[in-house]
Amino acid sequence: MRLLPVLVGLLLLAACGENVQWAFVSNTSGSGGQQGLIVVIRTSSSGVSLATSVLQVRGHDDEGALTVDLPHGGDIAVLERPDRVELRSPVLPNSSVTLPGARVEPSPAPECLRIVVQDAQALHPLALGAGVVHVAATGTLFVLESPTSIVVFGIDPEPEALPPNVQLTTSPAGDSLALLLGDGRMRILQPRPPATPEMRLAQNMRHDSFRVFGPWREALAELPSRMVEVQPGSELFLRAVITGGIPGVPRPTTLMTPRNNRFLLRVDEP
Repeated sequence: MRLLPVLVGLLLLAACGENVQWAFVSNTSGSGGQQGLIVVIRTSSSGVSLATSVLQVRGHDDEGALTVDLPHGGDIAVLERPDRVELRSPVLPNSSVTLPGARVEPSPAPECLRIVVQDAQALHPLALGAGVVHVAATGTLFVLESPTSIVVFGIDPEPEALPPNVQLTTSPAGDSLALLLGDGRMRILQPRPPATPEMRLAQNMRHDSFRVFGPWREALAELPSRMVEVQPGSELFLRAVITGGIPGVPRPTTLMTPRNNRFLLRVDEP
């Protein structure tokens, strides 16, 4: 496996006359567990939607049109482009995978999204042909369904590949994804519990600031306390508005993390 170097720079932000430290991750395929945890998009406030089970933002970046889907209840990021979908998750072997020709569809609970893929083998070597990724509404759980295998991500440390006689279904209560095994038994898939607030945010009393952490407890940003709103709404854990922008982007910037999702969304005004 070829690993690109992770380029992490500490940049100083000038916001409201105060210095702010910003840890910026510049690629999505490097080593060290930090890749892709900051999702950047340019859009106006009208491009942000909180109405569904995902925080959805429509806009663009340097590569063109982009829609970002961040489930409120789980650690996963889905980036939709006209010709491909990128899936980012701490449970993926390389933390990110690009799926050419894939498309994203909304899905009712216990799922929140479905990703229809042309080549399931891009996610796992035992999954052949076209497939569907079922993204659970909570936790790091998602399940790849293909003609040759069912692959479960986000419960065990490694993806679990099951034979094609196993069927994906839901629990009797309809609140969890489940597997119907070949002998007729049902196995309910229990997502990992969400990270506690203490695992996601720490206050630095000396600097009167908050430090925001990603899934591997790495600092993604440190901001003055007065700029940070914690739990500003039922579907957001954190929001911070940086009116002065960041170096090279002299326009207002908003940082957001969904309720139980540790990916940090950076929304730059056009």
